[in-house]
Order: sequence, then structure tokens, then C-alpha cells
Amino acid sequence: RMAGVEGADLAGVNLVIQAGDAAQARALAPRAAEVGAWLLDLSAAFRLEPGVALLAPGVNTAALKRAKKRRITALPQ
Repeated sequence: RMAGVEGADLAGVNLVIQAGDAAQARALAPRAAEVGAWLLDLSAAFRLEPGVALLAPGVNTAALKRAKKRRITALPQ
């Protein structure tokens, strides 16, 4: 049985991998940022936003440098 992350304690977490839908990603992103964690978003929530690195593994890993302020990364489908 899966449970939501609404009440999960993210303190001490460095990386959050979000595989839910865009609404879940938008709700989780501020919580991840609050504890200083990186968010790897698999939904389409942040793909076109400025300051978000759209990563293609093994192709443009240098894009992470552009994402340091918001600490959000997205993967293309």
C-alpha cells in the first residue's frame, strides 16, 4: 500500500525523486527546497520553467550548474 508524502519528514534528505503527477510535484517542490534537497521531477511540472535543469543523462549533466538556485531538475519523456 502506498502512502502520500504530505506528512513525511524530509529533514536530512538530500535528494527527492518525484514520480507522481505534476500537481504532486508542485506540492512537493517547496518542501524539498525548504530542507535544501534536490528534486528530480519525472512529471512535466517544471520542464519549461527558467532555472530548472532539463537533464538528458550522459548528455548535458553540466545543466545542473544552472539549477543550483532552485535545486529542481526534470527529465524529458
